Parts: sequence; C-alpha cells; structure tokens
Amino acid sequence: MEEQLQELQNTISQITSPIIQRQLLPVRVLFILFSAILFSLLIYFLRKTDWLKYYFGQDLLEFRAYKAVEAVEFVKKWEQAKQRLKKEWEAEWKLAIIEADKLLDDLLQRMGYTGGSLGERLDQLDTEIMPNIEEVWTAHKIRNGIVHDPNYALDLKRAKNLMRIYEEAFNYLGAF
Repeated sequence: MEEQLQELQNTISQITSPIIQRQLLPVRVLFILFSAILFSLLIYFLRKTDWLKYYFGQDLLEFRAYKAVEAVEFVKKWEQAKQRLKKEWEAEWKLAIIEADKLLDDLLQRMGYTGGSLGERLDQLDTEIMPNIEEVWTAHKIRNGIVHDPNYALDLKRAKNLMRIYEEAFNYLGAF
C-alpha cells in the first residue's frame, strides 16, 4: 500500500515539475485557443438563429402577457380578419369569412377534435359546448359557397353577421 502511495506521489511530482509544465505550455495554449474559437462560434450561431428566441422567448412572452403565445397570436389573427370588414371591397369581406373559418378549424384541432375537415370536427360538437352550433354550421356553409363559387354575392351586413357568429363561437370555446 505504501509503495502505491509513494508511486502516486512520484507521478504527481513529475507532472507538476517545472520542466513538464514548460513542455505542456504550447498544448495548453492550443486548447485555450480552440475553446475560445468554439465558444465564439457557439455565440455566433445562437445569435444568427431563432433558437434562443423560440426556446426562451415564448416563455417570456407568455409570462409578460399572462396568456399563452398561441392565444396572443390567435387574437392577433382574429383582429386582422375583422379589419378586412372595414375595407370597401367584397373580396375583402369574403376573405375575412374564410380566415375566420380557418381560425375556427385551427382552434378545434388544437383542442383535440379529430377529423379531416372542419365539418367533421363540428359534427363532434353539441349545444352544450357551443350553443350557436347551428349558426356556425350556416356560416361554414356560406364559407364553402364563397370558396367554391367565384360569383357568390356577399354584402357587408351579412359579412358582419357571419363574423359575429364566429366571434360568439370563439367566446364559447374560450379562445378570448
């Protein structure tokens, strides 16, 4: 046992000797330079990509807004769709209805409703979940008419009523 201890002390004293340390100095300098270069590259790539913003930014946004990032984005998209009703063109009103329908579809998907289309997801709802389900069905059918018939006529009053129906649906589903 003492021999092993003596051998370990000899090894340590050889490694820490000034002669060995002078010989290892270039290797230590190379490792320090290599580490500095890798650290610089890491910082560079983290700044150039959105990984940090995505990884930490979403939590910060949720904390600041007291809402999930998806909810904030949902409200922003909804407001953009509503702004289309302030334009003078029928095409903008139609686009507002299409966007509102798409928002409803996305919301139901995120809530876990399955199906290949919004119609299949709406079939899974009842009046307890969404009291205005019949109106939503009507709005969805009008949206289908807008999409499939380029000559479909839509006036501003009807477009506003449809947007109100979608807004009520979003309220019932807790999107706002």
